Amino acid sequence: MEFAETNERFLQIFDLSHLRSLRSLEVTVSSLSQTHADAPYVLRDIFSTITSPEFSEITLLFQYQDLIHPFYIPFDVFREMHSKRKFRLVFCLEVLKIYTAVGLKVVRQEMDRMFAQGIVDFLESPPTLVARESRVFV
Repeated sequence: MEFAETNERFLQIFDLSHLRSLRSLEVTVSSLSQTHADAPYVLRDIFSTITSPEFSEITLLFQYQDLIHPFYIPFDVFREMHSKRKFRLVFCLEVLKIYTAVGLKVVRQEMDRMFAQGIVDFLESPPTLVARESRVFV
C-alpha cells in the first residue's frame, strides 16, 4: 500500500473537522519517532482537518520509552503547520512518579538544546513543560 493511499485512509479515520470545540491535539513522541517515516506528514495532514475555532495547542507527550531511546521530533513539519495555523506547544512528561525527576531533566535538556539551536524560533512563546503521573508502566 502506497503512502498516498494509506494517508487517505488515515484522513478518513482521523478527520477532526467535526470537532467544534477541540482545543488541544496530543501526540506521543514515540509515534513520531518509532513508526513509519511518513508519520509526521500524516500528523500534518490530520492537523489540516482541524476547523475548531477553539484550537490552540499541540501537546507532545513524552513517555518512559522516550527517556531511554533516542527520539525524533519533526520540527520542520511543526514549523510548516504553525505557518498555516498558530498554536502553543506543550511538552508533557507522562511517567511513573519514580521517573519524574530524571524525566524532567532529560526533557529540559532537550528543550535547552532546541532553544540554543533556534529550532523552535517559529513559536510566539516558548514551549511549556508539564509533568503528569502515569498510571501504567509502558
